[in-house]
Amino acid sequence: MQIAILGAGRVGSTLGRLWHAVGHDVTFAARDAARPRALAAELGERAHAAWVADAVAGAEVCSWPSRAPP
Repeated sequence: MQIAILGAGRVGSTLGRLWHAVGHDVTFAARDAARPRALAAELGERAHAAWVADAVAGAEVCSWPSRAPP
């Protein structure tokens, strides 16, 4: 499955790592392109970094992780 994760912080990177570990293709996108690129390099094959529009264009599932409100 093609999964786009909008955000590469603690929640987004954890979700991405878990989905990647079970065989899904994961594309990370964030305002700062450095973190998604680092995650994609760390995970290797089936992990990608892209701008938001490119990440969601080919995704079957989009995740926008955020912290719970106080």
